Amino acid sequence: MFHLKENESPACDGLDVNLFYPISEDDNSKEMQALVPMLSELCNSCEILDTCRSWAITHEEYGFWGGMTGQERKLYRRRNGIRLERPWKSEYLKGIKK
Repeated sequence: MFHLKENESPACDGLDVNLFYPISEDDNSKEMQALVPMLSELCNSCEILDTCRSWAITHEEYGFWGGMTGQERKLYRRRNGIRLERPWKSEYLKGIKK
């Protein structure tokens, strides 16, 4: 996960993480379509939106992160030649890389 500066606080701080990971991974599901406007508004008001979005584009396959759905991030990666990194399968969790 990315590191926050001492005085930074995400707009989603304290919210149930399940809001950002709907039951269906399909961005076109009724559940996701109902949540996207609310989550987008929340993210757009966040002081760390750019940091969150940058992390999510390279590290998060699922869920709503940085104002983007998983499909939006996938399309962005494809268009910009960005490879999805999986820190849980790499040196991040082994404590080798920060």
